[in-house]
Amino acid sequence: MSHLYAARGDEPIFDIDESDSVLILTMVEDPSAANYRSRQFEYNRLQKRISDHGFKHLVFDLSRCEFLDSITVGILISLTTAVRNIGGDAAMVGTNSDISSLLSRLLLIEPEEKRAVWTSYPSQRHAIESLISLNN
Repeated sequence: MSHLYAARGDEPIFDIDESDSVLILTMVEDPSAANYRSRQFEYNRLQKRISDHGFKHLVFDLSRCEFLDSITVGILISLTTAVRNIGGDAAMVGTNSDISSLLSRLLLIEPEEKRAVWTSYPSQRHAIESLISLNN
């Protein structure tokens, strides 16, 4: 099935869920395996979903993720910026030490004004509760 996505250019890099008006994006094992067109399609789809449904909070679940690349980090930053611009926030879940280290290194190549920092939580539930309580 993956070859069908690649041919169409819409291979998803996130499994999408929502809870208590928080958009939960669980990243696939290797988002860099999706072609650039697929990742651009996914980014545009998520930006539209955020604006159409008024999501002010995002949880990025990286518990399955084994590799990050600069394009994917750019997507994380842009989605985070979008919700922060409307008064919301984003958090991370499931970042193991390898992914945390890789993320830190990839953020160094971003211009300083575009770098993002996320609070990391032990579970989606903790992240959702924290994001919602910050908004109240």
